[in-house]
Amino acid sequence: MATPAIDYSKATRVLDTNFAEVEVLSAEDPLVDDPRLIEAFGLVFQSKTESYREALLGLVLAKVVSPEVDVRRPYVSQGEDAFNGRTLDEHVVNPFLASHRIPKTTGPYLNVFRRQVQFIPETAAGLKDKRGFEAMLAVVAAVQQDDSAQRLTLLRECLRRFGLIRDAATVAVERVERLSLDQWQVVIKGLLDTPSGGLLPVLLVRAGLESLGRLTEGTWTVATQGINEADAARGAGGDITTRVGARVLDVFEVTERPIQQERVVGTFQNKMMPNGLKDYRFIAPAATVSPEAKAQAERYLAQGHEIEFADIVGWLGAVLLVLGPRGRRLFMARLTELLTGGPPRIRVAWNRSLAAALGGATGA
Repeated sequence: MATPAIDYSKATRVLDTNFAEVEVLSAEDPLVDDPRLIEAFGLVFQSKTESYREALLGLVLAKVVSPEVDVRRPYVSQGEDAFNGRTLDEHVVNPFLASHRIPKTTGPYLNVFRRQVQFIPETAAGLKDKRGFEAMLAVVAAVQQDDSAQRLTLLRECLRRFGLIRDAATVAVERVERLSLDQWQVVIKGLLDTPSGGLLPVLLVRAGLESLGRLTEGTWTVATQGINEADAARGAGGDITTRVGARVLDVFEVTERPIQQERVVGTFQNKMMPNGLKDYRFIAPAATVSPEAKAQAERYLAQGHEIEFADIVGWLGAVLLVLGPRGRRLFMARLTELLTGGPPRIRVAWNRSLAAALGGATGA
């Protein structure tokens, strides 16, 4: 029987997908229920031997991707069900930690776990933090069980805790002097492809509107409300409102959710009518707007109320074109300012998208 092979491309996708989902969850709530495992994770991630947590992520990942492996044996020479832990770390785990700006070592198989190590109780004799290693083995024992749902939960708990480490560190927002319109398209699409609970689309639109406002020498103002905050609670008509003095100029709803006919009706009845709004603008991915929603908007247009739909990528591209070089510098400054005040995951998304636009030049 051949040694089980691990698909490194699949392993990378599993990490990226699950980390993106875990990032938007409550950071303080463990994803595992067993108090013993919660304690074990705590000891591993609090250990001064950082290699424990990095090796553990690779072990759990290996079992999720290739359930037939015995993750206690991280060298292929150790048996037919062993795997290559160091290669998995070098090709997948370490690059994942680096790309998400998570503090890391050069690799657990170089720093602590030497040639032919096995993740068994006897190994603790040669380690400084024996309690932390024993806690690591408790998680390994759980992941070795024939329970695919539990293995995935253990992986996500690992990722949640790495997210906490990243959040505790400082992630600086990379800055450049200017970008071309094509480079801005790469950055915008990268940010919009990042799960953020709707935050990144709102920040992009807000930065665009505020930059336009600056070019008008401050004759209009831009007001936003919190993500997932009910419009009625603030007496607002949408996510972003522009005003000239006390007069409402435009109301924008920035959304990633599908826009069906019912939503258009609800917007008209609950936002436009109570606030005396004649016009309303949805900024969303074009594919999310249903034909029925557009037909309903046309019915309201016949009654004198205009509801418009703009594709967010196209809208931002048009705004950046209209802004010109000076306005795009204002946009860059305002957007990076907004990102600096946001959670680390969106700063990482910006750095990664900027690096993609520049061919990796920022080192993000």
